[in-house]
Amino acid sequence: MLQHVKRLAVTAAILLSAAQAGAQSGYVQAVPIDPANIDRSANACVDFNAFANGGWIKRTAIPAAFSRWGSFDELGERNQAALQTILADITNPMGRKLSMNERLVADYYSSCMDSARAELDGPAPLMAILRPIDAIANRNQLQSQLARLHAQGVAAVFGFSAVQDAKNSESVIGGASQGGLSLPSRDYYLENSPRFVGLRTEFVAHVQRMLGLTGVRPAAAAAQAQRILALETAFARASMSNVELRDPVKTYNRRTPAQLATLTPHFDWAHYFTDLGASRVPAVDVQNPKFMQAFDSLLVAVPLADWKAYLRWRAIKSYAGNLNAAFVNENFAFDSKLSGAKEQLPRLKRCTRAADAGLRDGLGRIYVEKNFTPQAKARALEMINHLADVYRERINSLAWMSPDTRKQALLKLNTYVRKIGYPDVWRDYSALNIRRGSYLPNRIAAARYENRRDLAQIGKPVNRADWGMTTPTVNAYYNPAMNEIVFPAGIMQPPF
Repeated sequence: MLQHVKRLAVTAAILLSAAQAGAQSGYVQAVPIDPANIDRSANACVDFNAFANGGWIKRTAIPAAFSRWGSFDELGERNQAALQTILADITNPMGRKLSMNERLVADYYSSCMDSARAELDGPAPLMAILRPIDAIANRNQLQSQLARLHAQGVAAVFGFSAVQDAKNSESVIGGASQGGLSLPSRDYYLENSPRFVGLRTEFVAHVQRMLGLTGVRPAAAAAQAQRILALETAFARASMSNVELRDPVKTYNRRTPAQLATLTPHFDWAHYFTDLGASRVPAVDVQNPKFMQAFDSLLVAVPLADWKAYLRWRAIKSYAGNLNAAFVNENFAFDSKLSGAKEQLPRLKRCTRAADAGLRDGLGRIYVEKNFTPQAKARALEMINHLADVYRERINSLAWMSPDTRKQALLKLNTYVRKIGYPDVWRDYSALNIRRGSYLPNRIAAARYENRRDLAQIGKPVNRADWGMTTPTVNAYYNPAMNEIVFPAGIMQPPF
């Protein structure tokens, strides 16, 4: 489910490292605080960051494959190394019988790592996705193909998922969000500074080259790339700014199916829901009604050929990183202009990240068996409960707090959901079919699984057992709609 979460600038280092310490007797912090990181020439009272981290900043270069680097990234790479060890073990079990979950993860990862198969296949796996788009003959078929792409994890035109109703926190409804852009935000399309104009020129050339890799002739690819930019620019004009998207009032627009039909008379939502596999959608929170109205107008005004070119492009862009070297390298060449990364991550690391994202609970379950024991989880929960007790004592002793405010503060504190380490209920992958061989069909199968699981929550009570991050993730969050704090096992490693 889409969750509107507030990422923590995690300040719980004491809690996290202590949880590890309490979980294992004789624990010694593997990565202690290094005094060399301190810059004693800096005045701590003027710039504490320069004082505390100046030494590290001076001697540390951002690795070529990254656009940023810090303690989270360092720990993230150590967690990735732990995942790589797990994946190497289960893909070469040396006679050990694998569990069903281990076999699933091993087959998914192995198909991603099979570069020889990717080169042999070339664009063939992608062409199987593009052929139904090429066959679109009318706008009803266009809508059906849009639903098919959404079900397969392709971001095109708008996003649709299950969301918690912001004004009825026990209810799950549909959520339609603005989208359709290949560049990071609407400013990349609308601003006319030399930087943005240059990026748009490079974007059109990138789209043309990508289309060419699928067999589109150069002249046709050039014309289609321009029309794709024009259509995405129309989406950008109707899009909210990043600032507007942070307004919870402006972005809450609950609509019944009948109201949706009035909002977008040329888009058949009932048809879309059926094709998507969302059998019952009592209501939809439309993040940006203006965007959906613009989309509805574009359905009529934009030629069908342009829509087909756009959908082909969005599928190509979504899957380019999962194909042969020609697609992968062209994809990185353009994306690096946005990220600043100077070189691509090696395939080993890309596929490790793909396994974490695609089979999140499958790989995460193996990760915690080796890196965050039930004893560590119990100890962390015990410490959090102690902290809650202290908060309770302090709230009760605040002289300035009125009785009504104190009552509400205690109610919120007492209902905090504490999610630590890993989910209590793991995903059931028994119906997911993963095979060694071409990777793209496996990625699509995993995306379809996640999409079905997500949409199945619409019309039901909120699933409060769900997590918004994978287990090895180096981060944490507080979700106000769920009144929950979530600390994945990945952040609960030294030095945190």
